[in-house]
Amino acid sequence: MQKVKKSWGNILAAIILFFACQLLGAFVVAIPYGFYAGLNGLGLSQVMPQILSYGAMLGELLAIVFFLRWRWTSIRWGSIPEAEHWTILLVVSLLTVVWMIPDGYLAELVNLQDNLKDEFQMLMQNPFGLLSICILAPIAEEIICRGIILSFLLKLVRRPWVAIVGSAALFGIIHMNPIQIFDATLVGILLGWLYYRTGSLIPSIVVHIVNNTAATAMALTLGYDYNLLQGDTVGVVETIAIIASLGACAAIIYWLNRKFQRYQPLQADDDMALAPEHLIGTEMEKMP
Repeated sequence: MQKVKKSWGNILAAIILFFACQLLGAFVVAIPYGFYAGLNGLGLSQVMPQILSYGAMLGELLAIVFFLRWRWTSIRWGSIPEAEHWTILLVVSLLTVVWMIPDGYLAELVNLQDNLKDEFQMLMQNPFGLLSICILAPIAEEIICRGIILSFLLKLVRRPWVAIVGSAALFGIIHMNPIQIFDATLVGILLGWLYYRTGSLIPSIVVHIVNNTAATAMALTLGYDYNLLQGDTVGVVETIAIIASLGACAAIIYWLNRKFQRYQPLQADDDMALAPEHLIGTEMEKMP
């Protein structure tokens, strides 16, 4: 029971610290820009793109450095043989791109609210905002959601799929945006499976980077509100595209699963891959 309480405590602490890093980054950037806007007679809306971009970048860098420096998790190759590193990364990247077709149609059919539309458009106007969306956010979120949350959940439950789906749900909720909650939960299941099967954050980080970069590139080239569906229903062309892409996804996942059978999956007692137990509680236990 004590171990269970410590694990849930570590998950909660990690989430709180993650958001604290985001808030600290935004606060550190907002102060000088607030003074700059006041001295130059500018409205807050005129410097908000810079505050969002630099604040997000700083907050994510703080989270990455903090969680890696204090060894909550690690970024390493796990059980993947060195000769297969690039093959795995190329295949999971291909899977990500192919999955975006049915995922895009599904997201449009569900038609959930996008409460952060304006903020994302501001971030896309700034190169540091693009860096945050495409590179830093994927790294930080994989550290927290797979490297920490999923690792602790694997210690709490006997069935890996329960832990994977649970971490995916938390991954979605952390985004606090209806459309992202839905999409991130689905993608989070794939990311969790990759982490569990390989014992490495690197494939899931690459998938996350490819997903965010491709989605951002589409928004910049086709427009943020571009719709794959030409209307409110799925036509013949859409049906063929969805079936073909789902078939390709299934084939790639089958190949990966066969490949992963030769690897050692992440174990609940793998202290090199899982977040260490000393984070909460143990220091108090050592006291006389």
